[in-house]
Amino acid sequence: MKQRLLLALLMLLTSAGFLKAQITITPSGTEKVTITLTSSAAKFVSPSSDPSGVGSYPVINGQTPQVTASSVVYAIDKPTGDLSIATDYNEAWGDMTITVDGKVSAFVTKGEVGLQNHVTSLVFTNNGELANLTLGSGAGNMKYFTKLATLSCSGNKLKWIPQMGESMTAAGYQIGEQTPAVSFTGLSGNARTGVELSDPSIVFAGWNSFPKDMTGMSFAELKEGDKVVTAYAIKDDTNPNRYFFKDGSIYMHGDYIAKIKLESETTPGVIICGVPVKVSAAQFKLMVKTNGKGKVTADPADGTTTLVKGQPVDLTPVPEDGYTFTDFTDIKGLTKSGVDGNKYSYTVTGDEDPTITANFKAGSSSIEITQPANGTIKVLDENGKQVTNPAVGSTVEVQVNANFGYEVKTVYNGDTPLTDEDKERPEYFTCKIIVPAEGLKLSAVMSIKKSDLTIVYNATSGSVKGARVTVEGTDITVADGVYKGIPYGASVRIEFVMTNSTDGISIVSGSQNYTPRKTVNGTDVAYVLDDFTMPIQDTRMVVTITPMNAIDVVVADTDKKMTYDGTPKAIKYTTVPNNLEGFKVEYSADNGTSYTETPFTAAGKYKVRFTREADATHAAFTKEIEYEITPAQVVITEEPKVEVVKENGTDIYKLSGGKAAYQRGDQYIDITAQGEFATTQVVGDADKKVTVSFTPKDANNLISATVNVTLAGDDVKKYTVKIDPSSTDILTMWNGNAQIKDGATVLEGTTIVFKIKKDSQLNDAAYTVVQIDGEGNVVADKLNNGVEVGKHGDTNATTIVFKVLVADGRQEIILGDASDSAKERTQEVDYDGSVKKYDYTKLSLTTKDNSSVTGGIWTITYTKGGKTVAEPTDAGTYDVTLNREATGNFQAFSTTATLVINKAKLTAAQVPTPTASRINVGMKLNRSYLSGSADIVGYYDWSNGDVVVMKSDSYEVKFYPSSENYEQYTLKETVKVPVTDEAIIVLQQYDYNGYVTVKGTDGYIYNYGDVVPEGTKLIITATPNDPDMYEVASLTIDGVPFANGGTYTFGKKSIEISATFQVKTKPGNFKVTVPEYLRGTIITGGGEHVVAEGGTLSFTVATASADASKVSVKASNGTVTKGSNGRYTLSGLTANSTVTVSLSNPTALKVDIQKSYLNAGKYHVATVEVESDYTDGKFYYGDEITVVAYPESGVKFEKWSDGSKDQVHDIVLTGDLKLTATFSGTPTGIEDIMAASIATGKGCVWVRGIANADVTIVSIAGRVQARQRISGDTRIDVPAGIYVVVLESGSDVKRVKVIVK
Repeated sequence: MKQRLLLALLMLLTSAGFLKAQITITPSGTEKVTITLTSSAAKFVSPSSDPSGVGSYPVINGQTPQVTASSVVYAIDKPTGDLSIATDYNEAWGDMTITVDGKVSAFVTKGEVGLQNHVTSLVFTNNGELANLTLGSGAGNMKYFTKLATLSCSGNKLKWIPQMGESMTAAGYQIGEQTPAVSFTGLSGNARTGVELSDPSIVFAGWNSFPKDMTGMSFAELKEGDKVVTAYAIKDDTNPNRYFFKDGSIYMHGDYIAKIKLESETTPGVIICGVPVKVSAAQFKLMVKTNGKGKVTADPADGTTTLVKGQPVDLTPVPEDGYTFTDFTDIKGLTKSGVDGNKYSYTVTGDEDPTITANFKAGSSSIEITQPANGTIKVLDENGKQVTNPAVGSTVEVQVNANFGYEVKTVYNGDTPLTDEDKERPEYFTCKIIVPAEGLKLSAVMSIKKSDLTIVYNATSGSVKGARVTVEGTDITVADGVYKGIPYGASVRIEFVMTNSTDGISIVSGSQNYTPRKTVNGTDVAYVLDDFTMPIQDTRMVVTITPMNAIDVVVADTDKKMTYDGTPKAIKYTTVPNNLEGFKVEYSADNGTSYTETPFTAAGKYKVRFTREADATHAAFTKEIEYEITPAQVVITEEPKVEVVKENGTDIYKLSGGKAAYQRGDQYIDITAQGEFATTQVVGDADKKVTVSFTPKDANNLISATVNVTLAGDDVKKYTVKIDPSSTDILTMWNGNAQIKDGATVLEGTTIVFKIKKDSQLNDAAYTVVQIDGEGNVVADKLNNGVEVGKHGDTNATTIVFKVLVADGRQEIILGDASDSAKERTQEVDYDGSVKKYDYTKLSLTTKDNSSVTGGIWTITYTKGGKTVAEPTDAGTYDVTLNREATGNFQAFSTTATLVINKAKLTAAQVPTPTASRINVGMKLNRSYLSGSADIVGYYDWSNGDVVVMKSDSYEVKFYPSSENYEQYTLKETVKVPVTDEAIIVLQQYDYNGYVTVKGTDGYIYNYGDVVPEGTKLIITATPNDPDMYEVASLTIDGVPFANGGTYTFGKKSIEISATFQVKTKPGNFKVTVPEYLRGTIITGGGEHVVAEGGTLSFTVATASADASKVSVKASNGTVTKGSNGRYTLSGLTANSTVTVSLSNPTALKVDIQKSYLNAGKYHVATVEVESDYTDGKFYYGDEITVVAYPESGVKFEKWSDGSKDQVHDIVLTGDLKLTATFSGTPTGIEDIMAASIATGKGCVWVRGIANADVTIVSIAGRVQARQRISGDTRIDVPAGIYVVVLESGSDVKRVKVIVK
């Protein structure tokens, strides 16, 4: 109790200031400071726990702590002055720790007796401002803290560094980095001679705080601004206190801030921060040498010793006469910065004394060529020979060729651009230059060629809202439909947003079709080409907008109600346009919830759905129609026998025999066993007839039938009932539901009801049933409602004949004078891609009384080559069948006509002039690839591709449309083919199912006609267009097999690369081979195909109509199903399959082609020849023949009778053919040159016996093989083949057909 009173008194005195505090803590500012003291004995007592209310714990003046048995925490939120800890100590407390959290600038202890002697740990946290730490009699010791084992205050500003206490180890001594709150004089020295790092060299302004036992110092960190450059400080191997300053090998100078680590046992781990280090620049001596024969003027002068890093040094070589400066070698300590004429500029590198040697030589200079990517450089002397060491002062020509698709941008000699003297060809550069003493250092930069894309819209109706053209997401600038500056080979994305969402679109560019994908965004429909590859030349893209043709499916009202007949009832329908195919028909029994392709059989109400996928000219189509299958009326085909018998004493009618059926077409399906005959009639003496019914078991699908059976008695008269032959097609006789057959015997009193098959355009009043006698006279009329046999007409006659009188007042339609010939009913139009219809309104129709007939409902059917065509679009001749429906005023009318769609003629605007790729001297012209951008799909070809080309020249080109809807076109301008003697690549691409890429090992892609430097390593790869469908079959170089993807080293000569591809099969897929040709047929869909498991393959085999039943189609695996119009479907494949097609005894066609033509004066004007691959003299369906018109001189071929205007006319036979040609003009004489001799040799034609003439040699395909003026006997070399030689002299002409072997 006394001890507690004493402690309380001490605390009171301390707080009152009567006792002097021994530990003073000075806060830095007013931020919160927390001081925590802990007791190892946990004997602190709080005032609340002390009965005296005083407590037992260390006291800080004026502060109220939180006290627990083991800790006292003073949390001072805003300190306003020094904080003093009373050092009075209670032994009960044990050892103590002090933690100061927050910013304080001083911790000063006075006196060596008291609380401080029992502190084992002193820790400062979250501070950074501690500058004065006094723990003993001086700033450098800890004598007052005799038990202190841990001292932690790293990251502060101590002016003095206390040495370790006696109870402390290096682990507990955590002074760490300190940035003393004093100014430094710091370190200084030279980067090359060194900076001394020792006690005297680091002076704290006013005081030196280094420990006496310090053995050395080192750089812990060095910074230049914010950049850490500690690695700059390199210790001198001979003096550990000296440091050189280098970055790698380069000496560095500047002002730095260092962290210095002290090497001392009493202050382990202490680092002094913020020490300035000033390093002056290293100085170097310049040494310039030469190899003789010249000198060097140096600025600064040779031997200068005060050069510093980065200082410029200019050197000007001065060769002796006859010598030239070549280069500088043995360069050390210098970095080249530029050349100005003969002055070479360097800068001091800063790693060693700069030395350099100038070299001079006499005579020629050297050429250093850095070959550019995508081009080649060569240097020619004045004689045009390639040189590598021209004489100094001589003139050479620098030539640069860009590879295909590139242009020469800039050519350099060293760093100096050269001036192009060839301004016209961007892919070629040439200039002449005088060789300087230092020679030439040539390099060049190529740029990819850029071209324009012009988009042209072709639309009869409809339009595009807008088009967007982008390359790698960047929009291409457009002006007037021209998209400018698109790089060659770029992948171009083109999007067309349609004005009308139902319009279709087709795209042609570079004579190829492109198929865009369709996208829908809200109400906007767009077509997108994702990866159009930009050609090298300006390119047109023709976008044809095709409004969707309207289509519909029509089901007649009469066909919406069908009668059950025990078979699936497929709906009958017609299409608009007529005969359009491609509809899918599905049936639903649950009001459209689910559909099946199998028609229903049972009676009931159903829905049918017609769907058709969208195609190029039709939008997707869907239509639902309700229809009904009604129960069938049972027909009693044989009346049962009725007898009166007694049963249980009562007379009843007993039935026996009888047959019942329902109708299926013209057949009756017997159902006698599936029902029962019965009668409910009670026997009566007056009964003449008994009503018998037949009730079928299938009441859902069949309706019960009744018949009145006349009771046969001895007094009952029998009659034979017949129908006049004129009425058998429309009149039938019935007894209830029993049909009475024509010529049947019936009993008197039998009731006959008549059924009449009526014309929908005639009313009931037009039909009258009458009875006629043997002379045809009407003996009873108006019998439409039925008769009772024996009660009408001649009752004595035993044979009764009925007839229908039809009062048809409708007029017959006939062809008028303007349409009564086939020629007058022929209509001609030109192909333009749209559907063409025969205009029936132009037919002249009349009646026998010459009344004009117009209007009406027409059904028009088109056939071409024996096949029905729904929408005539393609060029050709169509047979037209026109049917006009009967009306109330006119009978039905039918006639035939012809619709001719002429081939479209191409124009120069549609077929721009193409460009030709390079070929080698001596190659045939056809090795030059023609690249153009026609508006339609097709290809360019040389008119005479077998010509051997020796120099660059221009030749005639033709365009061959892929579509038979266009005529061939001969370009008005000839095309120049570039010829080179350099080694190039020739790609012989025969197979369009894949492509070949040729790539250098540097990644450069070589194209057709590119020049390839000798030694270039090429990676040659063949790739299928559809890797899932095709695989590489062969890859050859100059005819020798080559490994796909292999590397080929290019030599001195050109190479020709060829690749072929074949159908690929994989697990789950099967290869199907369909023959592509069989004489007497046209097979569509032949060739190799891949069919997935469970899939089907369809193809057609068209023949003459007489041969359709003779075709046999079989498959080695799977099932072949025959459809309509020669269509076959292969299904059920389990393995690869080969399809065979055979046709026995095909029907020969009649081909009548007039071959000789005379004019009105009986003079010969022309000859027509027919060429065929067959020598049997017969013609069959599918045969291809070529007819060639050869007019005499002065005569012009006009056209063929089928409308073609091609002088060389290819025809595929699909029926009998009669063909004539039309010519105009007057022939000139041919007698003067008849004596000339035309003969053939091996690979040549000889013309002899004429002095001067023009010779033209034409191949059988119509291609001009040679044309030249001759004088005297002449030999003309041509390849093997069949030719017509035309010899002209003035107005005289001679033609001879020859065969060259």
